[in-house]
Amino acid sequence: MRFVWSIFAMTLTGSLILWAAPQDVTFAYQGTLERNGVALEGNHALTFTLYDGTTALLPTFAFPAVPTARGQFSVELGPLTNTMLASQNLNIGVIVDGVTLEGRQRVHAVPFSMRGRGDGVFTVDNRLDVGGVTVGALDTSANTNKSISFAQNAGDESNAGKILYGGAFGTGRLHIVGGGPSPRKIRLWDDVEVGTVNGWQLGSGGVMQFGNNMVTTGPENLRIVRGTINGDADGTPTVSQGSGFSVSRSGARYAITFTPPFSGVPTLTCTANHPNTGYPTGGSAFCTALHPADQSASTVYAVLSDGAGAGRAWGLSFVAVGPR
Repeated sequence: MRFVWSIFAMTLTGSLILWAAPQDVTFAYQGTLERNGVALEGNHALTFTLYDGTTALLPTFAFPAVPTARGQFSVELGPLTNTMLASQNLNIGVIVDGVTLEGRQRVHAVPFSMRGRGDGVFTVDNRLDVGGVTVGALDTSANTNKSISFAQNAGDESNAGKILYGGAFGTGRLHIVGGGPSPRKIRLWDDVEVGTVNGWQLGSGGVMQFGNNMVTTGPENLRIVRGTINGDADGTPTVSQGSGFSVSRSGARYAITFTPPFSGVPTLTCTANHPNTGYPTGGSAFCTALHPADQSASTVYAVLSDGAGAGRAWGLSFVAVGPR
């Protein structure tokens, strides 16, 4: 008995993009069977074994009754294991009605170096090139731990920008490093969002503009409140510039109350503003912050005087810096 095993179509369904769950990754397979030059008809028992080189991989896929018309049949092999998907030398062996067919068919319909899974995992082994350009390359050297490099030209990893995780840059930290020799550059276009918050954007003249809820801060995690308070004649000062505070006055003493309060007593600096416009040259006043012991996280005090102790109902400007 002689079987002719001829493959006219072979498709790795979903080997690049799979919407099924990982355990449902399948291999759609079609072929033609002949005996002594005559195409087989009816049902036939087929068993398929996948090999990594010469090593048989489990499980095997057995079909006790595969319909065959004019020798043509179609089966779906699976589920495939991760070992099968990772093989670089995958072959298929077939048994028909208990007879082992000679030779094995090499599987190379699509590259096994790229595969997707329904759980959102997309795997690229070593390097991904698209149109001769290296889109991403994996670097697992000891000093970087995990990194993906992005080169302008295929194989030009020396000038590649990189996204690095861990290694010498710190465990649990993600770093973006510009490519090429120093000075390296990383370019961000338009707005940059952090979570659902507009983090920053590039303004005119190259100025980086931070969003309303994004601030620059140092090791103390500081908050800055600034304001300008109008001069008044009736004891009711008003806010001219700034936000996050309110103001009241008792004699020469101004009370600035913050909303929300700082987590600790802020540092206050202030200066007196002349009440008259038109670049006046006469008159002077001084703004003095009260002793830190008299200040609190919610309210700070400033005193305006003419240097002789008399209060002045001039305006003032201030900056308060303190812990969040």
